Amino acid sequence: MHDLAGRLVKHVQWAKENDVATIAEEFASVLRSELDYTQEGHSLDRFRSAFADEPSLVFPQVYWDQTTSCVLTMDLIEGVPATELEKNEKAAGVDRAHLVQIGAGAYFRMIFQLGFYHADPHAGNLFALPGGRLGFVDFGRVATVPERNRETTFDMFLAILDDDPAAVTEAALAMMGMPPHIDLGALDIDISAMLGRYRRQQSSGEGLDKLMQSLLKLMRDYQLKVPPELTVLLTTIGVLDGVATQIDPAFRMIDVVKPFARKLMPERYGPEHILKASLRSARAYGRFFDQLPVHATRALRRVSEGEFKVAVRPDNYEALVDRLTSGVYLLAYALIVGALIVGFSFLVGRQDLTQLERIGYRVVLFAAIASVIWFVIRWLRIEWHKRRADRLGRR
Repeated sequence: MHDLAGRLVKHVQWAKENDVATIAEEFASVLRSELDYTQEGHSLDRFRSAFADEPSLVFPQVYWDQTTSCVLTMDLIEGVPATELEKNEKAAGVDRAHLVQIGAGAYFRMIFQLGFYHADPHAGNLFALPGGRLGFVDFGRVATVPERNRETTFDMFLAILDDDPAAVTEAALAMMGMPPHIDLGALDIDISAMLGRYRRQQSSGEGLDKLMQSLLKLMRDYQLKVPPELTVLLTTIGVLDGVATQIDPAFRMIDVVKPFARKLMPERYGPEHILKASLRSARAYGRFFDQLPVHATRALRRVSEGEFKVAVRPDNYEALVDRLTSGVYLLAYALIVGALIVGFSFLVGRQDLTQLERIGYRVVLFAAIASVIWFVIRWLRIEWHKRRADRLGRR
């Protein structure tokens, strides 16, 4: 896949625009990590430690003295897989709504607080355990969310659930950057239409999974650089919503998001977070001012050596270019015809011409004059038609 992706990028434009090589490399990296059980064991230990204060969530313990890169030894999870809640007799007393609430809450904590989450949330990896507990298995595929993207991703997610297309656009641009050619008005309209389709599809059982895929496709259509970690994150959230709805058809993601948002807000705007953000900004500005004299000196040197260039990207210039081209053609035509008239007028007045030469020069002279008359008449007719069209348009 990696080799084929590299060839596609070299020869096919859409593969280059959608960064197929990076996607293939990400897939290869995930596959390699899934084949190394020591990595899965370390991921399990990390989640088990992070959720030690949550008795309703169960993560298997790894036995490292019996674990290698090819063998993973851990606690046996005995419960009802979420895929069998409909047909398993042991599932009769399972509170599905509670199971979904604590599972979705755990995922939001993984993603937006830890920045490290289980990236394969299909129903076969979730177990209903006695006492209303939820067990997780299969940590071969995990992913991270950079701290700089957690808040923006959560803001975008809230905007989607609040049906706020402008906020979705701003959050997406904050994560992916804004290329100079992008049409923001068109992007707002397309995102609004996408959210409208999502609202209509909810009544027919469609969930966030299709919306997330549509959002990713829309971002690529507008040639925004979608980071691989964002692709994995949005896909995971979509799958999570589908699994939650499968377990509890009455589930609504917004019912989990809003309580989590109320819990998250004090952390986002608390003194510790503000201090951390201020220190991060101070470091960034410190680097900027520290490097400013060097960059300014280099820029001035380039200006003094004539290497300074200004690039201008005009919009809607096609009509202006057409008018300039027409003007150049008209000027060339006028110069040629004027030269013919002046030259042949001079020749016709000479006394040493033969009768045949005199007749030929007069024919060319009259043809040039006739050409001028024809051009003036044609130009007047075109102007008359334009003014008539303008008058009709104003009416």
